[in-house]
Amino acid sequence: MDVHQSAGGVGPEFAGLFDSSTEHASPMRLDQAVNGLRRMQPELSAGQTIIPAQRRALTFFGVAGLTLWTAAPDAAEGLAFSLLALAFAMVTLIRIAALWQFVRPNSDSKPAGVIVDPGGPLPPYTLLVPLYRESSVAAGLVKALLALDYPANQLQIMFITEADDDDTRMALIGAGLQKHMHVITVPDGAPRTKPRALNYGLTFARGEFVGIYDAEDVPDPGQLRAAVAAFQCSGPETACLQARLSIYNPGRNVVTRGIMAQTPQAMESACP
Repeated sequence: MDVHQSAGGVGPEFAGLFDSSTEHASPMRLDQAVNGLRRMQPELSAGQTIIPAQRRALTFFGVAGLTLWTAAPDAAEGLAFSLLALAFAMVTLIRIAALWQFVRPNSDSKPAGVIVDPGGPLPPYTLLVPLYRESSVAAGLVKALLALDYPANQLQIMFITEADDDDTRMALIGAGLQKHMHVITVPDGAPRTKPRALNYGLTFARGEFVGIYDAEDVPDPGQLRAAVAAFQCSGPETACLQARLSIYNPGRNVVTRGIMAQTPQAMESACP
């Protein structure tokens, strides 16, 4: 689960906010979801494939390479092969490191703990749950999120679905949603991606903290309290936390061991 500290406003009560975003859809919300990052921080957006600095660097190296090839073709050829060999060597080293993690004995120490009972009142929390064609797991997901140890009046849970995914919406509605749980419908449009769906859901977020879950997640009931405590103990430079991921069958075969090797094994405490 990714936990992000939101810069938005805070509302103490989420109950009864809305049940579907169809009537709340607006060109402004859609434009913010698709183009907001490109306008505010274009250097971080993939909407602009090559930024000016990269264009200048490519031009410089292109001209330098062409000049060297014209003046000394033998030296240019040797340099080109050396650069290709260096890139291949770096990829090989990364794969060797990954292979070591893949085959080494599972001797990880116990996860570092965090303070799970933050002092003072708990802040409002928004959870974004993007779903697509997930009707088969909807009931289990709702049950898992209902088990979270967090005040319902401080919790806003949004199940974000695509416009053509009626099956998932019907499964969610039939899964016993509580007042703090809402089904969001992302209007049709391009690109149809998970980031677009999350950005659209974020325009409805009212929490001081924002977390993201996937359809298959079964969070520990105390996870949100632990995240709040970790943020409180961290400095202002901490904007995002990655929670410990527990695979239920990590030792079953090489595939499950490989998955475990790629996942964080602890959410380190920032507290002494």
